[in-house]
Amino acid sequence: MPEGGLTFPVSGRLAGDVRADSGDVALQAALPGGPLTLTAKGTNLSAAVPAITFDVAAQGLDVDALWPALPESPPVAPPATPRAGAVEPVAPAETPVDLSALQAVNAQGQVRVAELTLRGIAARDVGAKLALANGRAELSDVRANLFEGRLTGQASADAATQRVSVTGRWAGVAVQPMLTRLANVDGLSGRGDVHAALATTGKTVEAMRRGLDGELTLALRDGAVKGVNVAQSLRDFRALIGRGEAATQATDREHRTDFSELRATLAVKEGVGTLTDLYVAAPLVRITEGTPATVDLVNERLDVMLDARVVNTSTGQDGKTLEALRGVTVPILVSGPWQSPEYTVQWNRVAARTLSQTLEREAGRQIERLLGGRDREETAPEAPSQSEEAARGAGKLLGNALKGLFNP
Repeated sequence: MPEGGLTFPVSGRLAGDVRADSGDVALQAALPGGPLTLTAKGTNLSAAVPAITFDVAAQGLDVDALWPALPESPPVAPPATPRAGAVEPVAPAETPVDLSALQAVNAQGQVRVAELTLRGIAARDVGAKLALANGRAELSDVRANLFEGRLTGQASADAATQRVSVTGRWAGVAVQPMLTRLANVDGLSGRGDVHAALATTGKTVEAMRRGLDGELTLALRDGAVKGVNVAQSLRDFRALIGRGEAATQATDREHRTDFSELRATLAVKEGVGTLTDLYVAAPLVRITEGTPATVDLVNERLDVMLDARVVNTSTGQDGKTLEALRGVTVPILVSGPWQSPEYTVQWNRVAARTLSQTLEREAGRQIERLLGGRDREETAPEAPSQSEEAARGAGKLLGNALKGLFNP
């Protein structure tokens, strides 16, 4: 091992029957994390593909200590382009995926681990059943408690077709530590359920990412989207709406949009996901998906239009500053790499309809005021003519509407 060895006591029995071409083993090991027991029986041991049944139970199993991860090799720079020719740079080699080991044995059994550590991820109450035959492995009854949630599901791998599939449900999971550890993404928090049904085929990791198909669904509560404060961005309305400009801002980890509910579905085809059924309930806004709605899993990029509709301006925090936008849908384009996307509030697509809706609301209010005032002034002498009244009313309507637009 990289930092020396690992010593632990093992006891048990090993038996073999040459005439029956079989054998069995029963071992007990005292690992640093607790005891481990292994029982296994093999038949057709002299055949090209022996058959094995097994049962493994462990109190604490630290795979990182038993089999440390190999150090990553430094990237190899492509050879320099000769000066005499315009030769394209050599693309970096892809990481191979070799499933041929599945063809070496037929096996059936189960594993149970009370506390498991694997590549820095801690899990409890881990279990799974394995059925391996003819180069195809089936994992069933997969279960584990990790990232504060409960994972259940199944998986399969086929050496002949290089096809891998996963189906699972993660209930009550805390998504921030999960995404940070598994995908190195720290842009979403909250707790809820994640459903996945994914499959892919390929001979390299990169090819499998390009061939990924399936669906992911997400339902979270009481969390936040980090990097942008949608309500704060919309509060810039009065400064930007008159110019009709789009406003772009980079991700700022100090900003966040809190939500009480977030739902979304990602339909994946050949490594590219399309976001559907998005719904985010935030204190002042409701957010749904627009067009485009692309999540590129191969190149780790986003190109998603978020349609933010302002609601509850009378009760939300600082809601009065968004009164002129109440009921208006504001498109916000999120684009760029996962780690640092940009957010563009497209005010140029909002100005005309916002002005129209604001004028309509103000006109309605002013008409009600005028009608009420006329009733009170019916007994006044020398009432103005109808043309004079209309002119005054129109001027007052427009003036108050514009005042309400730019000075809510």
